[in-house]
Amino acid sequence: MHLPGHMRQRFGELVEEATEMGHLPVTVTYSSRYRPKTVSTRQFLRLFAGCSDYLPAPLAEAVGELFFETFGAAATVRPTIEFDRYTQQSMAQIGSRTRFAGFARQLQASVAAAVCVALLLSSAALAARRPSVWWNLPANVTAGSPTPFLWTAANLPARSKVVVQRREGTRLVWRTVRTLGGKAKGAGQLAALALGTYDVRLAALTAHGKVVAQRPVALRVFGQVLFGTLFNATPRAYTNPTNTFSYVNYGAFSDQPQAFLTATNNRCRAVHVDFTSEADTVAGNATVSVVQETSDPVSSTQLDGLIGSVDAQVPPGQSWGVTASYKSVGHPGQGSDVIFVNGWASCYSAAPVSEAG
Repeated sequence: MHLPGHMRQRFGELVEEATEMGHLPVTVTYSSRYRPKTVSTRQFLRLFAGCSDYLPAPLAEAVGELFFETFGAAATVRPTIEFDRYTQQSMAQIGSRTRFAGFARQLQASVAAAVCVALLLSSAALAARRPSVWWNLPANVTAGSPTPFLWTAANLPARSKVVVQRREGTRLVWRTVRTLGGKAKGAGQLAALALGTYDVRLAALTAHGKVVAQRPVALRVFGQVLFGTLFNATPRAYTNPTNTFSYVNYGAFSDQPQAFLTATNNRCRAVHVDFTSEADTVAGNATVSVVQETSDPVSSTQLDGLIGSVDAQVPPGQSWGVTASYKSVGHPGQGSDVIFVNGWASCYSAAPVSEAG
């Protein structure tokens, strides 16, 4: 059956509409026997591909996926289409029919429509045949603990194997750290690592060692780093009648919160702060807070001479700090006291985040 010209024109208009909206419309209205007819977009696309006697079979097969795609990105591609070998073979199946040449000229009238056909033939149709691997390894893990993961592989060449690799050395060479085998799916475990950043990947290798599919992950391994290291401070000791407290910074505080520690180069995801205040004859409460860019402060209050603590989550890359204040019991707005702090953070680097004080 010859594909009517008005169908080709409506297809081009459909792609232009989808480009402007960023998605395909739900229905399409086109002329059928000189009367308007409205059908679902899926039905129109299947009709458009199925009634052609010169479009290759991969196009009809790929149309089912087209309904779930947008054309916003396709509209920015140059109108010149460079078909890959598979597409060229598909075109060769068509022969030198003049109707296809006319169809090609019709599509070239719309840049988006031309790109759409190229995507259908070279991307969507090939996707089902291209080797692929996938795993659910998280980007952030804990130092000293093995990390389990699930993995799958599809369309691998015969005698291929799936491996876990890590970049090593000054040349950043990929080294295999675990072989998962040649199955289609399974479960694995990444060995425990020290805190730091690592490039790891799940890769499919042919029998000759060629990489045919990969799934890289920029892995950050978090571990506990003491405040003395993070803030370049030497721990000292404060002793009162009930306990001895190791601290990295101290100061005199009143009822208005003041900055205590500031982390501007944050490579941490969680913070634990311990604090205490001098025990004296005037009773009071010390309050210590962790403040950050995109979340409310997290605070804790403790009586004089006792040790308190506060825990908070801090997104890597965002600055955070510790503030402190002191209030005398029965004398609001009066008095001050010395507060001492220490703690640790869960970080992927032990490099200093800033200076104390």
